[in-house]
Amino acid sequence: PGLFPIWRKDEKTWLEIPKEAFNKPFLFTINVANAVGERGLYASQMLGDEMAEWRRVGNQIQLIALNTKFRAEGGSKLAVEQAFSPSLIAASPAASAEHPDRKSVLVDAAMFLGDIPGYSTRLEMAYRLPYAPDRANSFFEASRAEAQLSTLTARVHFATARIPAPPLMPTPVPAPTPPRATPDPRSMFFSFVYNFRALPAQPAAVRLADPRLGHFTESYTDLSDDLKANTRVHMVSRWRLEKKDPAAELSEPVQPIVYWLDKNIPKKYRDAVAAGVLEWNKAFEKIGFKNAVQVRQQPDDADWDNMDAMHASIRWFTGADVGFAIGPSTKDPRTGEILDADIGMSDVFGRGTRRLATDDVLPTQPLGTQTSWQAAPAAHSHADDEAQHCSYAADQIAEFGFAHDLLALRDGQSFDGPDAEALAQAVIKDVVMHEVGHTLGLKHNFRSSTTVTQAQLKDKAYTEAHGISNSVMDYNAYNLPLKGEPRASLTNTTLGAYDYWAIEYAYKPLARESESAELARIAARSTEPQLAYGDDFDQGVGGLYDGFDPRSNQRDLGDDPLAYAKKRLKLSQELWERVQTRKPEAGEDPLRSRRSIVESFRQLSMTAGNVSKYVGGIYVERVVPGVTPGQAFKPVDAAQQREALRFIASGLLASDAFKFRPEFLAQQSLDYNEWERGLPLSIPDAVSAVQGRVLDRLLSPNTARRLIEQQSLLTDAQRKGQVTLAEVYGTLQGAVFSELKSGGEIDRMRRSLQREYLKRLQAQLNRSTNGATVYADAFSIARYQATQLAAELRTAAARPGLSLETKAHLAELQDLLNAMLKATLVRS
Repeated sequence: PGLFPIWRKDEKTWLEIPKEAFNKPFLFTINVANAVGERGLYASQMLGDEMAEWRRVGNQIQLIALNTKFRAEGGSKLAVEQAFSPSLIAASPAASAEHPDRKSVLVDAAMFLGDIPGYSTRLEMAYRLPYAPDRANSFFEASRAEAQLSTLTARVHFATARIPAPPLMPTPVPAPTPPRATPDPRSMFFSFVYNFRALPAQPAAVRLADPRLGHFTESYTDLSDDLKANTRVHMVSRWRLEKKDPAAELSEPVQPIVYWLDKNIPKKYRDAVAAGVLEWNKAFEKIGFKNAVQVRQQPDDADWDNMDAMHASIRWFTGADVGFAIGPSTKDPRTGEILDADIGMSDVFGRGTRRLATDDVLPTQPLGTQTSWQAAPAAHSHADDEAQHCSYAADQIAEFGFAHDLLALRDGQSFDGPDAEALAQAVIKDVVMHEVGHTLGLKHNFRSSTTVTQAQLKDKAYTEAHGISNSVMDYNAYNLPLKGEPRASLTNTTLGAYDYWAIEYAYKPLARESESAELARIAARSTEPQLAYGDDFDQGVGGLYDGFDPRSNQRDLGDDPLAYAKKRLKLSQELWERVQTRKPEAGEDPLRSRRSIVESFRQLSMTAGNVSKYVGGIYVERVVPGVTPGQAFKPVDAAQQREALRFIASGLLASDAFKFRPEFLAQQSLDYNEWERGLPLSIPDAVSAVQGRVLDRLLSPNTARRLIEQQSLLTDAQRKGQVTLAEVYGTLQGAVFSELKSGGEIDRMRRSLQREYLKRLQAQLNRSTNGATVYADAFSIARYQATQLAAELRTAAARPGLSLETKAHLAELQDLLNAMLKATLVRS
């Protein structure tokens, strides 16, 4: 039995393909159940899905991925089919003649023991080694067949013949090390779960997306009408939810959305996980559904794997360098209907929430650098699915260490006491609410944290009732009070106004004849302040899309992000002071204080990036022409830009903002049980990483372009007093090289800052990379500033009484700057 019956004998496995199943689409999905536990190669992950069909060409049986990216109806359908090719997933000769009664044929399942997911490329990305599947030592470890689903689990062995010897000389670009989490780096096994799922016989109703709200979509290009200017179609991704009693104001659904809790989740955390899931019922009740979302526990003796394509699940997994959660889903490409979702949660529940992920199995990274678990979500990315890039859990885990250490040192709170346990449980619920939101079809909303006032954040009654943000889909920072301020909820406790609104748009039952008008009415509420929305691109994803609206951020909180940045620096400084005065206890982890410092700088680094967005920033509104009033783009107020510049100059770039006692630094030990135990704690390196984010932002071509072009968004009257590129460059250079005028010594942190500034100035003056017309003014101003700096360096170097370190530093800067200025005279 089963969609495609599975037959097994000895080591052989066959799929039975009924005659009527050929050329009939179904859903083909791939998940990974077992992996190696490092560098983005983790267990319990969804890998991908395709709408596929079986085709027979002579005696060859092909599994074909259909092209759903381009579609057409009517006379254009054939042209589209001819223009855009499908892809071959796997193929094998028929292994039997046609069955005399069932008219079906067998096909050897060994075709699925190869590299169907393209994992060899992932392995090459992780290790830069040529791993390939080894069919001789690969096998099928499980199979299951039901009426609507057939599942094969293949244990695939990947191997490489040899590990190259390390180079005799260091390479310009450091190469990744071979695998470190396997006994032998030449060999590793992965378990791939292949699901063949029948598509719904009756396709779900389509609901078109509106750009004013953030929903995942199933998108395609519709070439049916050659007169249509915009051929893109975006269907909201959503579960099929229908009332049992359509006439009732509140009704249970015909089929609820059920999340199965993985049997590996520790029992002590299951209630918090369930609470995070069930919180979403509040939004569904608002639109008439009772118990729309349900939680069930996978029995310990269950004979099914929740990695199949029929059970939405929340899975527990671990790894050597892991600390994130992820909320992907599988959709019917015809309609956008969500058919399956498997939320992966690493051990953020216990050890992860209580300790920074650098506590994990593999050695720590240098202070100020990104750890692999921070970068991990990118390893799971689908090009158009930001849920696959979600690092919210990793950020919540990391800031947990900062928040708990600060409160523990301030209030005498035990690290393993009831307060710590309560906070860990709250973080779990918060993270689960966020990831479940992704699997319900909601994208990130990085602007909602700015829709709550500072007064509301200090009000315990308010935060317990409404949360600390108007969406759980933001990357909300912890609501930490300054010393002496009242403490309210530290994390999000419930859904926000935006979450209710997004669920209403996607799931509210609407009559077909009035659906378009009702959806327009719902979306028109986008101008309400508490429903403000900004997605990943608004926040910044790199390249041209570096994020230029300072209201769309990760890890900020409250209606004044600039004020929050100042608060974050004060919180960090308080933690540094308290850590330095704390007396270590006998038997404690030797890295405890070190971790507190590391995490504080990580948080401060994100703050530095956020506050820098004010300079040259532009407010963005999702204006629909003819519908939404107001401006689509508006430059940030000049007063706020200058306030941000002052904070950067006097706070983030000032060496006296980062004070540490030599006695404290000298006491910071290492973990001598580890082979790679790291180096002594370096505060200058950590400070350099924070300041580097500021320099990267303010001296980037994107910021220069915005400062130049924002003049075109202002009237003549508004341009008076507007921040200019010359002002920004002059203020920044003056702050970085303030010692040149004061005549003081230049300490190590300041010397490092000045060198980093010159590196970026050199990039600005490179005509080959900065020669576009739009940057001509930026080049001219940067060269003028460089000329001024050269003169100031000559004057400063001539002052008597300077230390040898300062003299040598000034001489080095002069040589570098003179070489840069000479190079700019050579025209390409």
